[in-house]
Formats: sequence, C-alpha cells, structure tokens
Amino acid sequence: MFYLIGLGGVLGYAALQYGAVDRDDWLYCSIILGLLAIVYYAVTRRRELAPKIEPWIYWPLVLLPCYIALQLIPLPAGLLRMVSPQRAEHLRALGAAGFASLSVVPSVTLAHLLRVLGYAATFLIVREITWRRTTRTWTLVLPIIIVAVFEAAYGLLLFFQGIEPQDSAHGTYMNRNHFAGLLEMALPPAIMGAVAIWRKTRSTISTLPVCAMLAASTLILVGIIYSFSRMGFVACILSLFLTGVLALRNRVSKKWLAGGLVLCLALLAFIYLPPDQLIERFGKLWDGDELTTEGRLYIWEEALPLLKSYALSGCGLGGFESVFSQYQRSVTDRKVDFAHNDYLQYLVELGAIGFLIAAILIGCIFVRGWRERNMDEESEEHALAIGCIASLAAILIHSFVDFNLYVPANAMTMAWILGITAGLGFHSSKEQARINKHQWIDIKPI
Repeated sequence: MFYLIGLGGVLGYAALQYGAVDRDDWLYCSIILGLLAIVYYAVTRRRELAPKIEPWIYWPLVLLPCYIALQLIPLPAGLLRMVSPQRAEHLRALGAAGFASLSVVPSVTLAHLLRVLGYAATFLIVREITWRRTTRTWTLVLPIIIVAVFEAAYGLLLFFQGIEPQDSAHGTYMNRNHFAGLLEMALPPAIMGAVAIWRKTRSTISTLPVCAMLAASTLILVGIIYSFSRMGFVACILSLFLTGVLALRNRVSKKWLAGGLVLCLALLAFIYLPPDQLIERFGKLWDGDELTTEGRLYIWEEALPLLKSYALSGCGLGGFESVFSQYQRSVTDRKVDFAHNDYLQYLVELGAIGFLIAAILIGCIFVRGWRERNMDEESEEHALAIGCIASLAAILIHSFVDFNLYVPANAMTMAWILGITAGLGFHSSKEQARINKHQWIDIKPI
C-alpha cells in the first residue's frame, strides 16, 4: 500500500502541475519514481520469491530506453549516412563534419528519455504489486480514480462558477483534450470497480463503496462531457461500449442481443448526453471552417514526408518540432511543436525500429488483458481486466487526433494501467502453474 500511495502522490503532483509538461516538474517526479523503484527492488522484492519478467515484456522494456539512448550517442559520419541519410544531409549542408547523434535535438531527447524511464519504473512497480495482491484488487486503480475525481470536480467548479474565464472544463490542465484524456482512462476502471465490489460481497455492507464508485464514475463522465473535447467524448463512448460488451459477453445466452443492446445505449448516450456547446463543436467539423480541427489535417499532410526522411531510425524523441519547420506551409501563424497524432509523431521521432519496439510491448500487454478477461466472472480480476482493456482502448483511440502520450501525467497513467494488465495473468491457475514450473527464482533475503 505504501508504494501505491507514493505512486498516487507522484501522479497527483504531475496532474496538478498542468500534467507535468514542464521539464523541471517531471524531473521531481522522476526522482521520486526512481527512489520508489530502488526501495522496492532492493528491499521488498527480495523478501520473497518473485517471477521473472516474461521475455515479451522484458526485452521491449529494456530495448526501448536503450534505443532512445542510442539516438543520443555521437556516430561517425559514414555510419550516420547509412542509418539516417536525411540527418547526414542536413549536417553536410550546415558544414558540420565528424561525429553527430541521430537526434536533431539531443537535450530534448535526453529529457524524454528521463520520462520514459519514469514510465518504465511505474509500470514495473505496479506490475509487481498487482502480482502480489497485498490489497484488494480494485484498490490498484483507486489512486487514478481519486486524481481523476479531483480533476473533474475542480474543472467543473471553475466552469460552472465562472471563477476563471474559460470555454470548457479543463481542471489544472492547459488543454481540454489532455484533461479528457486523463478522465477517459479512469472511467472504465471506476465503473468496473463498483461491479467488482458488488460481486465480491453482494450485501448491504458494500452499498456505500459501490455508491461511492458510481458517484465517482458519474462525476468523471460529466467532466469529460463538459471538457467539450470531441475526440475525448467519442473515445469515452466507445470505451463504455467495449466495457458493456465484454461485461455481458458470457452472462447472456444470446450474445448478439447483448451487443445490440449495448450499442443502442451507446448511440443514445452519444445523441442525448452532449450539451449544446459540444454539439456545436461537432457541427463545426462539417461547416467548412479550416480552424475547427486546429489545422490538424494540414499538419498531418505536411508531416508525411518526414516518415520517409526518417523512416528507419527517426529524428530523435522530441525532435518533431525542429524537423517539421522546414515542411510547414499552411499553419504559419504559430509554431507547430506536436503532430496532434501520437502515432505519426512517434513514427517520425523513433523511426520504424523504435516504434515497433513500443508497439510490441503495448500490443502484447493488451492481448494479455484481452485473454485474462475470460477468467472467473465473479472475481475482481475479471472486472479489473475489462476496465483496463477499455481504458487502454480509450487513450489509444484518442491518440489518433491528439498528443496525450506527450503529457507525462497521462503517459504515467497509461503505464500504470499497462502494469496492472501485465500483472493480472499471474493470478490465473494456468499462468501460475507455468511460473511454478519454469520461472520461479530463489533470491535470498539481504
């Protein structure tokens, strides 16, 4: 529980500091996360037997930071021309010779490397806590829910009371879409947390915590709606649809009927839940106004040549702003520092190699969660697996039109949920038997 409180404190601080987008704010968070990881692996983990990390988690988790670090290492001109011809051409045009790094902005890439290491520490600690089950399973997501409830309540208070002039609820975040991104990841686990508590006790004793979780879910949902984030609302509805389908999948005889009912409810929610302001924002998508998408379509079109220029090794994590400036033609009234599409930007910055490493890690964990949703339907693990799947689906959908994963608080939340998902499999009897047979290691206490 100590580590959950520590991680929750870091997440809360990051959210309060505008998502910890400032380099110094995340530096403080990285230091605390590093200390937590050191204490956990030096003390707690050695007190009892622990399973080895599966290869499909271990190798991508090690290779990704190593690959980003490789982008910082000065390479000879000949090797640089082989792995990144575009980078070598730019250096030649500038008259630079000798050694140079793959990253076009090494200082920025180093800062992003520290972020990735912090996310990795969060993932590993949460995975271990999930496997050990020292607390009730649903409490693993409780810190995320608490932070999301605070953000939703604070954002709605400012919006409805008019304490500060603003056109939407966005809490402590500067951007409504990133505010919605945090909330949409917390909503499915909050809903399934109520389900898990009720299934566990099925008595009047559980009424209060169930009502508290449902109230938290409602507040988070209202926060998403009044953020007026179009893709945030769409991702939220789709994640709720997925949650309903998975929850009812094995509980009714006619699965197509259950799926149709959940689809109808999702469509009704999409039609009747949005307030007039959100409906108006959706309407502007089809009125021919070039500004309604904040220039995203033009940015994506002009960024496509970068995929070819930095296809293999990328331009360095965090280097999109620097390399995009030479292709920027349409959105000339402001500097474009993000592609507003996480997939496009990570492909440009990490190249095919780095992007594939990250995609394998996230994809394999998502498949693990999808598989573990078939465990005992009355267990808390079943409910939590569904909540995590829907949560990951929400942020992955939203990432098509925004840069949520470049906001440290949101990326840390995703790493937290990935850690829970990766740790759930150890509780199933089949996985436990495999570990007992092949992967238990005996570490003597210090």
